[in-house]
Amino acid sequence: MKRPWNNEGGDGATVKTVERTADAADPQVRRFKKGFVRVGRMPRGDVVPLFRRAQVKQENAYRLAEFDAAATCTRCAYSARARGPKALERCFRDFAWMECFGPPWQRLVLVSVAPERRAPLDVRVLVRGCTAVPGWEPEGDFAVGFDGALEGDEVRVFMVQYFEDHGLSLPEDRLWRALDSYVPSRIRAAEAEWRRYAEDAGNFASAEEQALCRLEASLAPEPSSRIPAGKSWRSIERTCRMLEAEGASPVDFAWNICCSGWHRDGEKETAAVAGNLVRLLEWALAHGSDPNRVHLGMTCLDVLDKGIGLLEKPDASAAEPERPEALRLVRRLRDRVLAAGGKRRAEWLADRSPVWLEIPPLAAGMPT
Repeated sequence: MKRPWNNEGGDGATVKTVERTADAADPQVRRFKKGFVRVGRMPRGDVVPLFRRAQVKQENAYRLAEFDAAATCTRCAYSARARGPKALERCFRDFAWMECFGPPWQRLVLVSVAPERRAPLDVRVLVRGCTAVPGWEPEGDFAVGFDGALEGDEVRVFMVQYFEDHGLSLPEDRLWRALDSYVPSRIRAAEAEWRRYAEDAGNFASAEEQALCRLEASLAPEPSSRIPAGKSWRSIERTCRMLEAEGASPVDFAWNICCSGWHRDGEKETAAVAGNLVRLLEWALAHGSDPNRVHLGMTCLDVLDKGIGLLEKPDASAAEPERPEALRLVRRLRDRVLAAGGKRRAEWLADRSPVWLEIPPLAAGMPT
């Protein structure tokens, strides 16, 4: 049955809301599959304050600013409510039933629990994902707060999906090129130029768009996954340390290296950077990069196994040449990922051991 709503909900001022329900008599309820959904709207301006009131765990500030940006034009929110030890998983099963996992949306996730709850919350679904919901790819960012309307072991999940796609500014493009160079002075100059750009209101269509750029420009970018030939490892590591000291988040770095670092124009170029690229992956994994980060449905190990398959059997119909240097490099990268505890996504999802989040008592005077 066709959905009685679409993911492109919202008119700029409001956000379309969808929730599974058993109350067929509600005038906002529509039949869907073998059940019913309640379709409504909420003011867009209510979303960010709702997340900022979370008392246990806060959402990523950048995500909240991104949601409010002028370039964010698609907004739809899903809500689910369940109870018991598998409450979170049941909520995400409801989301899957509502067919909300599809395109690569950005997401805000708010989990609410009862004010009297003292038992820790198993957030495995929010950290690793769920086998029963293959379309859900957790980013690890979510908020947790209290809701006075919930009882005992009840849990509510409110998930906002949106798409923000601002154009790449010239200073931002220069920064990415500078990062590829691994020259600290060039990177610092490009960062300063981008921050000056962010402070000039004349470069933006709205205050919200400028606020997002300011926040983005204030964050240290992670090192590039493509390193230039001829650079010593000492100079590459110095640049990595500089960006780490500035606050760069390495969580995606290993995935980016595994996905794109070994794609070179030729075998000679691959051979020239192979040793340093392996060292770069080792550095990333030793400094907090997650080998089991999931993106586009794949972990680092999935990406590398796919690369090995392509390189072992090049497409003869496309006259693709054999690339033994690239194949050797990908196998070396794979060895490092395995040594760091890397798993395929299917293995990662199969691990059903709990990931506990402690729930502190609600502080006196705090809103619920």
